[in-house]
Parts: sequence; C-alpha cells; structure tokens
Amino acid sequence: MDYISVKAAAEKYGVTPRWIQKLCDDGKIEGATKLEGSDIWLIPKDADIVLERKNRATAQKNGKELI
Repeated sequence: MDYISVKAAAEKYGVTPRWIQKLCDDGKIEGATKLEGSDIWLIPKDADIVLERKNRATAQKNGKELI
C-alpha cells in the first residue's frame, strides 16, 4: 500500500495539515497509521477522507455536536 504525508493529504484535499492530523487522531481516516515512537502519520494514498465542517452558529442553533 502506498502512503502519503499529512502535508500531501492537506494539499490534495485543500485543508490545513492540522485538520488532517485531527481527523487521524479521531480515527476518521481509515488505514491511517502513526509511525511507532513518533508523531508522524502515514495516510493511505487512496483513502476516502470525508471533510465535514459545520457552521458553528448553525450547529449550535440546531443542537448538533460539532466535529
């Protein structure tokens, strides 16, 4: 399996590297794995990443939990 970096995934999906790290930390990127003894994430090149951001005002108004 081929992997890409957090930075490469962020560029591919048009988000910040921190957002990709957060998705990895939350287990929302299937197959993402952290190198043992480091903070480096390896993300499968063909991973399906769902980038769901909710408008804070709308989410709070509707009583929904924010991601």
